[in-house]
Amino acid sequence: MTSPEEILPPDLLETLRGRAARYDRDNSFFSEDLEDLRSAGYLALFTPVEQGGYGLDIPAVVKCQRRLASAAPATALAVNMHLVWCGVAHLLARGGDDSLSFVLEEAAQGELFAFGISEPGNPAVLFDS
Repeated sequence: MTSPEEILPPDLLETLRGRAARYDRDNSFFSEDLEDLRSAGYLALFTPVEQGGYGLDIPAVVKCQRRLASAAPATALAVNMHLVWCGVAHLLARGGDDSLSFVLEEAAQGELFAFGISEPGNPAVLFDS
């Protein structure tokens, strides 16, 4: 299994860390960080290796997220919204349900998934996103 240090090497973390204050100050979207993470295959942490991802389980993804958050907390939070859907797809697939397999496949192609769970007027949270 690939380690968080291999997925997020020190040079990448330093690059992300260097942008964090600007993103916070300007309240801007993490476009450059997202492209760097996409290039590193970070969006496919849960995607099986045979489908082009890292094939990590939840504890390993959490370690990656903690490492990312140590350099770029807002980026880690934003990417976490994507990883929630990938994690749901991962758990379903482990249980034999492939209804969200497209999420893992498309994540390996660099697609970003997200949903609004804390928006005003959405008391059903995930169930009505």
